[in-house]
Amino acid sequence: MPDQIPHKLIYKREDEPLPGFYQRIKYESSDNLVKNGSISNIYIPGRERNTFLFCRNSCLNFTLRGVDLVGTGLPVSGDTLNQDHLLLSPLGVASCVKSLSIISNGKPVCMLDDYSKIASILTVASASTSGSGIRSLLTGSSFVSGDDNTLKGNPTSSYGVPSTDSTATKSTTPYMSFSLPLFGIMGSSVIPLQELEGSLQIQITWAPVIRDVFHVNPGSAAVTLSNTGGHLEFTNVSYEAATRTLTDAAYKLVAEENNFSSKHIEWSDTHYYYTSQEIPAATL
Repeated sequence: MPDQIPHKLIYKREDEPLPGFYQRIKYESSDNLVKNGSISNIYIPGRERNTFLFCRNSCLNFTLRGVDLVGTGLPVSGDTLNQDHLLLSPLGVASCVKSLSIISNGKPVCMLDDYSKIASILTVASASTSGSGIRSLLTGSSFVSGDDNTLKGNPTSSYGVPSTDSTATKSTTPYMSFSLPLFGIMGSSVIPLQELEGSLQIQITWAPVIRDVFHVNPGSAAVTLSNTGGHLEFTNVSYEAATRTLTDAAYKLVAEENNFSSKHIEWSDTHYYYTSQEIPAATL
């Protein structure tokens, strides 16, 4: 017979999170303003002490404006007659991005061409109609209240009024800001920035053709948009992601567990996603 009878309560210590702090950081582009067909470069510094970059919920932020667009029947300042004639691409502002590349220590890690086409495929595969409103707000994808899943495109008037010097034949859109999920760039990986020899470079090549981004309402033959007049402007370009910075002791534990000092660190990923996470109101 045992000397002691075990108590019914079984106590098990739960693992506690490593000490440190969490924050979201915007890494801004080195270029203040670029035009269609140009390249924006965003640098994420390496050797950042005890810091990990969480890539899954990262996004590309930017502000778009069409300047001196040439055509007929375009939106006019102070006149609502033509306000719905100029539309964004039904794909939203994913159509602004021609290609995306990641460069580490001068070497390409990931390159994605035809970004907008891949984004469209992934949206169809995983997005739901219940999230079409917030998706349209963030990414500019086509949405009409009460008429979901249209391919018409959002009118630029949804984002503001044209500039004061706009005419029916030469119009400048309002500033329009968006936030695109950056699928596939670094996937769902967690990158130990302290272990990188140099910075990570995100290179965005913007679409060269105006009508890849804007088109006109097909309801009237009198409304046209030229590919040769005007240009696109991209400002406030940044990469936004979550980071966690550990204490020295906590980072040492992680480094020892993963053999940072003796093994190559593999952080690239093949997990492609595009739609943002949808949380029901009841959960909130």
